[in-house]
Amino acid sequence: MKQQQVNFNFFERAISVVSPTLALKRARARFVLDQVRRYEAASKSPRTKNWKESHGSANVEIQTSLPTLRNRSRDLVRNNPYAKKALTVITTNVVGSGIRPKVDKKGRDAKKLAELWKVWGEKIECDFDELLTFYGLQKLIMRSISEGGDVIIRKRRTANGVLPIQLQVVEGDLLDHSKTENIKDGGYIIQGVEFDKSGKRVAYWMYEKHPFDVIPSGMLSYRVPATEIIHGYELLRAGQVRGVPAGTSGFLRLKDFDDYEDAQLMRQKIAACFAVFIQDSAENLTNDIAGTETEDDDTISERVQPGLIEHLPAGKTVAFASPPGTEGYGEYAKNVLRAIAAAYGVTYEALTGDLSNVNFSSGRMGWIEFQRQICDWQDNLMIPISDKLWKWFVEAAHIAGIVSKKDIPASWTPPRREMIDPVKEIKAMSEEVRNGFTSWSEAVSSRGWDPQELLLALKEEYELFEEFKLMLACDPRFDANRKPPEVQGPKDPEGQTKENPEAK
Repeated sequence: MKQQQVNFNFFERAISVVSPTLALKRARARFVLDQVRRYEAASKSPRTKNWKESHGSANVEIQTSLPTLRNRSRDLVRNNPYAKKALTVITTNVVGSGIRPKVDKKGRDAKKLAELWKVWGEKIECDFDELLTFYGLQKLIMRSISEGGDVIIRKRRTANGVLPIQLQVVEGDLLDHSKTENIKDGGYIIQGVEFDKSGKRVAYWMYEKHPFDVIPSGMLSYRVPATEIIHGYELLRAGQVRGVPAGTSGFLRLKDFDDYEDAQLMRQKIAACFAVFIQDSAENLTNDIAGTETEDDDTISERVQPGLIEHLPAGKTVAFASPPGTEGYGEYAKNVLRAIAAAYGVTYEALTGDLSNVNFSSGRMGWIEFQRQICDWQDNLMIPISDKLWKWFVEAAHIAGIVSKKDIPASWTPPRREMIDPVKEIKAMSEEVRNGFTSWSEAVSSRGWDPQELLLALKEEYELFEEFKLMLACDPRFDANRKPPEVQGPKDPEGQTKENPEAK
């Protein structure tokens, strides 16, 4: 039977002097209780002796790790195709052609805002750098968060635009990450973000430019009120002040796989080399050393050609190189790339484009699971950021005297989800609407359309159909067996249509 070591503290040792029996009972009870309530993963055993854990807060861990993680993330994106593809998959699926707003209220102000959005948000007027539309800025925001951990959107005032504000998107590097200190009145600063004594964000300490730009601006930061800043990042732990790049748990594996691929490429190059070695006999080598020549010193061809017949001189033999094989590479690569895809929150198929082992059922199941992750990024990251930007937009319109209110909300429609089997999925969606499991508006929104805009477009098209007397199959008011108006005869007194004899 394996003996268990019992550790006695001072109190237990004192009891053992007075009553050894009582001390032994207490030690046994304590040992049994520890065995019952412990977690195996928390045990201190040879199996876990190399497990290094940290008890620090999210901000303590990010304080020392963020700059390195951010730099390594960007290095991987620059040099590793899978890291670049992972960010592309995240950005294009979360934002795509844009997460589009719809004014929730009706009336004069709502109509003016909708018209103003077309000339401000859907044009480059909203961008401080005048390069991207609002939807392009959304894409840049999502990519910056995924690659660098966080992003800063600044409100810039202007007097020459459609509205008195523009949006400037800058990297999180412009936040003074080293500024962590207590300030008077009970406030404090954590990694460049200033809080008041109640824990509310009140300001950000920022550099004028990127501290390592082509034209450096120095390492002195200045205070910017929180009302001028939107700080975007994915919140993973309560109390977390800065974000971390996507895929951090797979960085080391991705780098090792990159090195492994380079080694495999070198092996393939070596395997492609067909090498021939000509060996001399010991007698010829002795003669060469002695300076004497053999009689059979014929020249041997140094090229291997199809159909070549070569007569070797006496004493010479030929040996062929045995290049290394590359067995097991494909299966190993799939396993590693599955883990990397999991680290980034995307599917293996989306990361690699490998659909060789996918059928309809497995493809649909993977797509549904991936869609849940996309919806999480949209609902809990991009739409809250877009809501804050919309408030800036409405406030600017109110300041400019375009609308009378400054608290007009908007709802957001994400880009449509592409269907795997449109025939089956549209039929299922139609049945859901017919049976009341979902609304028509919700079904339209899931396809990336604004229901109100779709209704106006349908109304306009139906009016054109009537004007030109068209009865197309896409018009649900008509069936395929209905006769055109010119074929139908006059109606009888009871309202029934008589057949037109001229149409025969």
